Amino acid sequence: MKKLKRKIMFAFAALLLAASLLTFIFVGVYTAFTAVVSGAGEYSGGNNPKGNQIYYAATDGDTKSLLDTALTFLGTPYEFGASSRESADCSGFILQVYSLSGTGITLPHFAADQAMFGTIVYDAILPGDNLTQFAYMFATEDWNHAGVTPDPGPLAVGFMDALGNLTVLQPGDLMFFDFGRATKEGEDIGHVAMYLGNGQFIHTANTTENCVIRSLYTLKSDGLIIWSSYANSCIKITHLLDKDSSQALVSDLKGGPLNSITANDAYALGFYLQQTFPKDTSRTQFEKAVEIINLARANQSSISQEVTNILKVYKTEDGIDPVIQRNVRLAIIGTYWEPTTPIRTNMDAPDLSGYVIVLDPGHQMSGNSNQEPVAPLSTETKDKCSSGTSGSATGRYEYVVNLEIGLVVKSYLESCGAIVYMTRTTNDVDLSNIERAKIAEGFSPDAYIRLHCDSNADSSVSGIGVFVADSGVYKDSMVSWGDLLGSNIAESTGATFRGTKATAEYSGLNWAADIPSFLLEMGFMSNRTEDKNLSDSAYQIKICEGIAIFVSQMPKASGTA
Repeated sequence: MKKLKRKIMFAFAALLLAASLLTFIFVGVYTAFTAVVSGAGEYSGGNNPKGNQIYYAATDGDTKSLLDTALTFLGTPYEFGASSRESADCSGFILQVYSLSGTGITLPHFAADQAMFGTIVYDAILPGDNLTQFAYMFATEDWNHAGVTPDPGPLAVGFMDALGNLTVLQPGDLMFFDFGRATKEGEDIGHVAMYLGNGQFIHTANTTENCVIRSLYTLKSDGLIIWSSYANSCIKITHLLDKDSSQALVSDLKGGPLNSITANDAYALGFYLQQTFPKDTSRTQFEKAVEIINLARANQSSISQEVTNILKVYKTEDGIDPVIQRNVRLAIIGTYWEPTTPIRTNMDAPDLSGYVIVLDPGHQMSGNSNQEPVAPLSTETKDKCSSGTSGSATGRYEYVVNLEIGLVVKSYLESCGAIVYMTRTTNDVDLSNIERAKIAEGFSPDAYIRLHCDSNADSSVSGIGVFVADSGVYKDSMVSWGDLLGSNIAESTGATFRGTKATAEYSGLNWAADIPSFLLEMGFMSNRTEDKNLSDSAYQIKICEGIAIFVSQMPKASGTA
C-alpha cells in the first residue's frame, strides 16, 4: 500500500512538473512571437545612452536610422558582456543599435537568443552548411520587384526556397555565425553582425579591432566573387524591420566592398572633408567623401590610404565637426538624406526640446591684436581676440581644448533635443569677440555660453568661474543664472565653484548683453590636475551634464517651444 501511494505521489509530481514546463515554453514562445509580430516590444529604458555615451544619429526607427546609429559605434571598444555606448560585445552592440535608433525593438543580450527574432532570410539546415552554398548573387539593377530594394549596392544576395521564392538580404538584417562565444552549451551560434548593404557588415568581435566594418565578399575585376571567411561561417540571417520601417535605398558606391573600414578610416575621411571642403554644403561633402570611398573600392586599398595619398598627413588636435561626422557615415552607407529636426535621444538627461543654445569656443589659433570697443558707445578698446593660454601638464593650447569640449557639448545638448549653434567649428579662424557676439544674437538663443579655460600664476588655484555682463536687459537675473551654471557643473564634475562675477571687462559679454550671455571658465590649465581633467573625455561629459541641467532650468527666451 505504501509503495502504491509513493508511486501515485511521484506520478502526480511528474505531471505538475510537465505542466509547468509546458506553460513556461508556451509563455516564452508566445512572448517571442508577439514581440516579433508587434515590432518586438517596447523601447527599453535600460538601453538608453548614459554618461559619455553621446548620440547624434537619426532616430526614426527606419532602415536609415538603423544604419546611421550603427555607424556611430565605429571604433567603440569591445568588451565581453557589455552593452553600452562606451563598450559592447557583439550582441550588446546589436541590441543598443536597435533600441537607440527608435525601432521599438527590444532584443535580448545573447546572439543565439537574438536569432529567434524576426523573419528568416536564410537558415542552415545541416551541419557544415553556410551562406556561400546557397546564396544567389544578382545585379540590383535587374531587380524588378515592387517594394524594398534588396541592397543599395551593385550586387544583391538572395536565397531561394523549395518553391522558388526568393528572399533577399537587406540593410539592417542580422547575420549569425558559428564562431565566437556561444553563451549556452550546445549552441551553434556564437556571434552576430548587422548587414549595411554594399557588400559590407558592421560588428564588434574582439579587442584588437573593436567595432569595425567588414566585407561579405570580394569582387574581382573580372567579376569573380570570392566569399570572405565570415560568409563561410554565416549560418543564419534574419530580418527584423516591418514593412513600414524598411526603406528602399539607392547607393552611390561602386564596385566591390573594402576588406575593412575602421574608426581611423572614418576619422581620416572626416579630416579630409574638414580641411578641404569645410564651407561646402552637406550634400557636396557627402559626394566628395563618396569619391574617396569609390577610389578605395576601385583600388581595393583603404580609405586612410587614399586620404594619405592626397593630404600626406591627416593628424590634428581638432575634433571633427559633428555635421561632417554625419556626412562620413552617410558616405560609408552610400546614401544621402537631409538631416531631420533635432530629436531627443538621451533619455537619461534633461529634455531640452525647444531650447536654442549658442556655444562660443573661446580664442583661436592666431590672435588678432587689432583693437575693438569693449562695449557699445565705449571709447575703451581691447584686442579683437587672443589665442589663450596652454596646459601646464598636457601642453595643449586653450583654443584647442575649448573647441574640443565645445563639439562634445554641442552633440550632448543635441542628444537632449536642443538646437545648438557654434561660433566656430575649426581653430583656423579670425573672429573678433564682437563678431562672435553678433553671431550669437542672430540666433536669439536661450543661452549664449562662451567656453574658456583659466590660468593663474599660483598653480594651486583651481575651480570653475562664471562671468556675466553688468548691463543689458537681463542684468537683474544674470548673476543668479550664472550661479546655476557654475553650481551645476561643479556638482557634476566635483570641481569647486568660485562664484559668478558681473563685470564690464569682457567685450564678448558687453556686446551680447541683450541675450543671456555667460563666460564659463571651465577650470585652470595652470593647475596640473585640472589641466588633465579638461582633456579627459569622461570629465568633458561631466561638464556636458552640468550644462544640460543648467539649460533645463533656464526660461525659454527663444520662443521656439
